[in-house]
Amino acid sequence: MTRTIALIVAMTLALAAPAVTAQTCRDAVPATRPDSRFITDRDGTVRDLNTGLMWKRCVEGLSGMGCERGKPRLLTWKSAMQQGRHTVFAGYADWRLPDQTELASLVEARCYGIELDAVSFPNTPAERFWTSTPAPYYENSAWMLHFGHSAISFGTESDVGFVRLVRDRAACSPASPQFCVIR
Repeated sequence: MTRTIALIVAMTLALAAPAVTAQTCRDAVPATRPDSRFITDRDGTVRDLNTGLMWKRCVEGLSGMGCERGKPRLLTWKSAMQQGRHTVFAGYADWRLPDQTELASLVEARCYGIELDAVSFPNTPAERFWTSTPAPYYENSAWMLHFGHSAISFGTESDVGFVRLVRDRAACSPASPQFCVIR
């Protein structure tokens, strides 16, 4: 009986955790997002040399160099939008939720299981992530991208999803010091 209860508890915990799926990449297929495109910095950010964007390396709720600490946070769209506005990280205060095109720029089509650069963005759940792009179907709905199979869908105000924040690299400058955090 005790063994059965322990098995039920273990299965419940496993089902409650977000899916961090093993990644398999087809070497014969050219990379759509070559490794040289992303520069991982020691401050927990990743610079995209093609788009000029700076990404938080870890999904919201995770921390550490390998994003191994914590638990990925599920947020409603409204909370996801506010998360960026209230985040101060790596010396910057201008983090935001990416739009649909920006988030889709991370998709690596030659990989499956998790369709993004898992070295630059470790421990990313193979689940739906919010974008800041409103969906036209319902009031307070927005587009979401599923990193397990790169499908685009929409979520409503009652849905939850994961969040990866981004910022424009050039936004913090002497011309716009309000986005810089003084240390």
